Amino acid sequence: MLFAPHAILFVVAFAQISADPTVWPNFLGPKSLAVDEQSIPLTWSPNQNVAWEREITGYGQSSPVVWNEVVYVSSVEGKMKENLIVSAYSIASGEKVWEQKIGTTHQSENSDYFSRAAPTPVVSELGVTVWFENGDLFTFDHAGRQLWHADLVNQYGPIQSRHGLSSSLAQWNKSIFVWVQREQQPYLLCVNQATGSVLWKKEMEPGTSWSSPTIVPMNSEETHLVVSAAGNANAGKLIGIDPTTGETAWELSGLAGNTTPTPTFVKPGRFLVGASAGREGGPTKEAVASNGLVAVEKQDGRWQPRYIWRSARATCGFCSPIAHRGLAYFVDRRGRLFCLDVESGDEVFSENLEHSVWATPLAIGSRVYFVGEDGMTTVIEADRTFKKLAFNELWKTESTAGEENSPRNTLSRTRQYAACAISNALVIRRGDRLYCLKP
Repeated sequence: MLFAPHAILFVVAFAQISADPTVWPNFLGPKSLAVDEQSIPLTWSPNQNVAWEREITGYGQSSPVVWNEVVYVSSVEGKMKENLIVSAYSIASGEKVWEQKIGTTHQSENSDYFSRAAPTPVVSELGVTVWFENGDLFTFDHAGRQLWHADLVNQYGPIQSRHGLSSSLAQWNKSIFVWVQREQQPYLLCVNQATGSVLWKKEMEPGTSWSSPTIVPMNSEETHLVVSAAGNANAGKLIGIDPTTGETAWELSGLAGNTTPTPTFVKPGRFLVGASAGREGGPTKEAVASNGLVAVEKQDGRWQPRYIWRSARATCGFCSPIAHRGLAYFVDRRGRLFCLDVESGDEVFSENLEHSVWATPLAIGSRVYFVGEDGMTTVIEADRTFKKLAFNELWKTESTAGEENSPRNTLSRTRQYAACAISNALVIRRGDRLYCLKP
């Protein structure tokens, strides 16, 4: 197991907050974004500010990650996901730097109703670690050489889960965290990124979750791995875990609808919780009340979690809430946006966007980007009044509402899943394509 002095823990944890503007290392990116907004386009179209676009081998739902001017994406290929694919592209030119195509160890149906390369990789100076929902876990160095491979199904049994797995990897202090939220005997695994050796394995409560574990610094001495899930009785809870040992530090129960959004960092010991009523994204009383700001503080030597405030109306869809410049943004799948004061929870404004939103919003300077499902992105001003700065379409989508064989009912290949920003580039991942936007 990994243990480190408190001083080292402080440096490692808070280094994740002071973002490197050239790096997007994991799902939802760095804790704060030090990117100059003037280096990122405000507007674009198929013929404007698209520096390059590339077809991705296969199809994937994961977010891109970036390290040293290279963007990495994962995907799957074949009717039974016969091939697992990791691709690396140059941010500067769009040239494919390398690609690895590996035969899957355990095949499963390639269907729009199940996850397809949904977990987002992590990248560090050691390389890129990629986790696929079939149980294969890899690390490649930056030249594309495989450092190690683990077959988690062979080690810990079959992975059966409703709609598959989508939990992305988390990383901290050269450790990688893999959450296998399956129907029977789910577990959380901590492995050494350099070697693949297992540092600890924690049995988790059976239930449901498609959210991802996330690292949250608690104070200058301790950091926790926070996970969000619903148990057997569909009673949602948050769990704080010591990343060095796997021991539970605290639990917060009584949530609902918290199985898809991932808790998001606000400041040490505080994070936003998102909850949804489900696939259609409509509000319910229980889900709405689970959206809010949580604080975790140490009292009499024990960690105590509590809500600072709960939402009165705001709810999430598939995406997570974010905090930026004193404001919290919650948006559901239908595109209903709620802006709240992050300290008090008071509603600042609510508006309907012109499109559905799956991806977690992206805040860059004075702008907030809402990346929609069908190629549309709305950009608003990060202020206490709603001001739309731009409405962008990356491609034109023909309406197929009501058609039995519409893309929404088949293997849709026109869905935006995520955007990430580094200095001088906004990268958008579609299921089958990668776009690099520059002003």
